[in-house]
Amino acid sequence: MKLLTGWLIRLYPAAWRQRYGEELRALVEDSSPGWLAVFDVFTGALRMQLKTPSFPALALVLSVAGLSTGLLVSFLVTPRYTSTAVLRLTRSEFRSSLPQWQSSALNRKSLADVMQEPELSLYPTERKNTPLEDVVESMRNDMRIALVPGAPEKTSVFTVAFTYRDRALAQKTVQALIARLSEAQIDIVRASARQLSGRDSAENAQLLEVLDPPSLPATPAWPNRVAFMATGFGAGVAFAVAVALFRRSRPATPIRA
Repeated sequence: MKLLTGWLIRLYPAAWRQRYGEELRALVEDSSPGWLAVFDVFTGALRMQLKTPSFPALALVLSVAGLSTGLLVSFLVTPRYTSTAVLRLTRSEFRSSLPQWQSSALNRKSLADVMQEPELSLYPTERKNTPLEDVVESMRNDMRIALVPGAPEKTSVFTVAFTYRDRALAQKTVQALIARLSEAQIDIVRASARQLSGRDSAENAQLLEVLDPPSLPATPAWPNRVAFMATGFGAGVAFAVAVALFRRSRPATPIRA
């Protein structure tokens, strides 16, 4: 903590450090500063820099303040985790049926049933305060089903992903979505088999193969703390530029005799 406090003293204007810096360093060395003392030193440097026309020092102080604020905000935001599974369509002729398959298996009623399953009970607060249709739409936004590019021509590999604030529930939800897709595959096969002469019967066709089971995410997919810090840093620099421009635009104060 002393090392951090000593570094923050460098954020004070040079003229102030020449006059009071040694006294403040001695005070820090003779005490055991806590987070409150660190905050006081930092805010003191910020106040002093706002009173001085030195733009580099002001930009440094405000950018550090923005970076720190971004980091703090990232810890206050509720983290969200993404669980992903990799599946494969074993019959390439059914690739064009994938959108229809998804629409049939993951329609509004199906998703509403999934989120209300006792072992999941997703979006409990939202379901109390928001119409169910809107909650289902939120679940659609948190769900991703996409083909994996570069898969072999005879097979279609795709991912099923779901993002939620509880990592275990995210994994269980992906398992539930895969179960819905598996249940719907029989109807898709039967509908398509009539157009595919000389193929296996619907009863013998197994379309869906799980290559990678739903993952249990160890780290949150959101928030991206680096992005939060970068945003705070950029905002600090932008604010410093705005302050500098404002100072230049102000008329000089006349010296009174």
